[in-house]
Amino acid sequence: MLDDLLKNHKLKGITYRQLCDLLGEPPKCEVCEKNTVEYDIVVDYDHEIDPVYIKLLEFTYDKDSIIINWRIKEIRN
Repeated sequence: MLDDLLKNHKLKGITYRQLCDLLGEPPKCEVCEKNTVEYDIVVDYDHEIDPVYIKLLEFTYDKDSIIINWRIKEIRN
């Protein structure tokens, strides 16, 4: 599903609202950098309370709310 999204949909250049229409409203993020929004792809708890692995799709938008970049971010604890 992620591969299809990245290959078949123009993500750079769309508005923040268009992104939300495509993927749904993003969860509130307390630690996101300014002008970024993140969507969880994988969260693995592996028998723990806190996640041991997180894979995110992160979007950066400009002052006009236009998506200027995206990246896949992986965090291992």
